[in-house]
Amino acid sequence: MKDFTFQRMAAPEDAARVVAARPGAMFLAGGTTLVDLMKVNVLTPDTVVDVRHLGVSSIDVSDDAITIGATVTNSQLAWHPVVRHRYPVLSEAILAGTVVTASHPDEPFA
Repeated sequence: MKDFTFQRMAAPEDAARVVAARPGAMFLAGGTTLVDLMKVNVLTPDTVVDVRHLGVSSIDVSDDAITIGATVTNSQLAWHPVVRHRYPVLSEAILAGTVVTASHPDEPFA
């Protein structure tokens, strides 16, 4: 894994500003996918900006859209009743990916 700078910002606007200013920066929300891909050098950010603590964990539903907060977990999204009803393939894909990752932690691309 490549060395990187880890930053925790006080507000979503600050986090967005840091990532926008640094082409090699990425957000850390849930972390599982980012960390797994960093371990095998698929993603190599020079800066990781932690947004897990910023409270952006809502799933907002309207008639024509679903807005997913940055810290919503895969499980929260996959089991959300509207996602399961309107987007069953998305729900199933998320759950299938979660099972593969959980059952094969040393093989991120099973």
